[in-house]
Amino acid sequence: MALLAVFGLSFGTVLQSGYERIWDLPPAGWWARWRHVLWLSMLVVVLYMSAITPPWRDSPPRGFVTVVIGTMVFCWSQRLLLGGRVGWLALLPGAVATMIGLLGLRIFSRLVFSPLIASSVVTYGPFGTVLVIQTWLVGVGVVVLGGALVGRIVHDELARRAQPPAAGR
Repeated sequence: MALLAVFGLSFGTVLQSGYERIWDLPPAGWWARWRHVLWLSMLVVVLYMSAITPPWRDSPPRGFVTVVIGTMVFCWSQRLLLGGRVGWLALLPGAVATMIGLLGLRIFSRLVFSPLIASSVVTYGPFGTVLVIQTWLVGVGVVVLGGALVGRIVHDELARRAQPPAAGR
């Protein structure tokens, strides 16, 4: 559990650093480290609740509920880790893009990673499975930070289009 907490907190630190770079913000000070603990705690609660709640898991609106909850979690994650320095509406496109990316990763995982794990076990033994899982975790990191980057690009483009054109000469 201690190793999981250390790695989870370091993932929160990496996310915060990535989000700050994406939004061109200065790094938060050392006193902001409590946010990583809160973020990791909430992530564990959300993942646990999604794993143990069979009533909505077997219902027709399951996909919609999952997308809504996931979008809220990723929007809140960015808001928390950025210390409230970026508004909710600016973060929403990134949360939506992250959920779309995770859906794509899920489809890709079913088509590619599942068979790859099976073939890697035969070829390389347990070490092959570890390498495939590590590759998948890298994919999750790319999707989470890439979704935030796409959100920033969409936000900037929408802001640019909302400005009135400059007066001509």
